[in-house]
Amino acid sequence: IPAILQRDEITHRHRRMDCMVPDNAAIHRRRVVRQARADGFEVFHTHIDHTAIVADTALIGRGCFIDTMVGVGGAVQIDDFVTLCWSSSIGHHCVVEDFVTVGPNVVIASSGHLCEGCYIGAGSSARPGIRVGEGAIVGAGSVLVKDVEPYPVVAGTPASFLREVKYKQVPELMPDVKPLAKP
Repeated sequence: IPAILQRDEITHRHRRMDCMVPDNAAIHRRRVVRQARADGFEVFHTHIDHTAIVADTALIGRGCFIDTMVGVGGAVQIDDFVTLCWSSSIGHHCVVEDFVTVGPNVVIASSGHLCEGCYIGAGSSARPGIRVGEGAIVGAGSVLVKDVEPYPVVAGTPASFLREVKYKQVPELMPDVKPLAKP
């Protein structure tokens, strides 16, 4: 389905959906993929692998890449340009902000919050309600048992502070693209 018209349940307006969905993907009926507005933005398509399972109430932004065997729970909000690598799991009621990368085999429990530009290393896990700050880097195999402040590098079981992130360049990753206004 390259593009369809669908009624947005939040704004009750019809919008063009820009999402590439393979024929046998498990996408449920009320899932909404937000589109770029006609404010001079280039439209970035969201890719959802045919083996991914996305709950019916998940909201997914533009330019996202949802890889093989990824699970996205109900009432999850995934903003723009997010990458979810293979076999990752995002629990119910989680928020994933712009430019987040979630490595393979990562488990984010329910009500987690991944702030803009953070990176979660392969095989990491987070307990329910954990907030990972903006630009944070979580090392591979880490277990997050408490909130992570903005811009640290953390690793270990349980994850502990290693050092400060040297380059805080999240907004400069794509200077010509402005995030959509949040509703």
